[in-house]
Amino acid sequence: MNIQMRAAGHGPAVVFLHGCPTDVHVLDRAADAVTAYATTLLVSLPGYGASPRLPTPWTLDDLYCAIERALLERGVERAAFVGFSAGAYHALALACRGVVTPTSIVSLAGMVDLGVAERDGMRQFAAGVESGADLRPIAAARFLSAGARTAVNVAAVQAWMDATSAANLAAELRVLADAPDLGDAVRLLDVPILARVGSEDVAAPPAKSEAIVSAARHGTLHVVPHVGHALTIEDAAGTESDVRRALGSAF
Repeated sequence: MNIQMRAAGHGPAVVFLHGCPTDVHVLDRAADAVTAYATTLLVSLPGYGASPRLPTPWTLDDLYCAIERALLERGVERAAFVGFSAGAYHALALACRGVVTPTSIVSLAGMVDLGVAERDGMRQFAAGVESGADLRPIAAARFLSAGARTAVNVAAVQAWMDATSAANLAAELRVLADAPDLGDAVRLLDVPILARVGSEDVAAPPAKSEAIVSAARHGTLHVVPHVGHALTIEDAAGTESDVRRALGSAF
């Protein structure tokens, strides 16, 4: 399938993966921050942007094979991976698969595993979406810290809910609810991993990033005070700086 990727810059490849659901441009500024010394590839996951949906039913292996094929067709055999939220899980999974050799990983509000309650919650969200429930009213409380719930920020995270179709979102949530624990695989990675998370993140609390760093051979944890899940909105400049620093040291 044709995975849409926005390419910019020159140099070693960096693959950027958005969350579920987020606007495909959620990592634009972070990608722009490293185009001076890297080729940035901003991926639109299936069902987002101009990327078509995967045929249903689909699995995470189907998703990762599609991304890997798209990268290899571009001649990308080695890359750093940067992911936000579920995109951070995908970044870690792709790195662990090793089809495209990882050089470094940046996890923004990510995770290596989900608890039983979180998996059940995803399935409930999927059922709600399928029944026509509007998730926009809960977006601010889930994605923004209390101090960042301005009208502009609330509108931005509510727009994430419209980034893909209800059918695609429901399918994505159900697949993620069955995602395997990556902890053991991450322990085998011999690359630097930065896990960045807001101290007030309720969607992927700091303990999730702590688990990434605990599993990593070369892990660094950065907990950003007074910031929620939406790191690229609440702390855009800090996120860009951390991404630039983490990737710059890896090249």
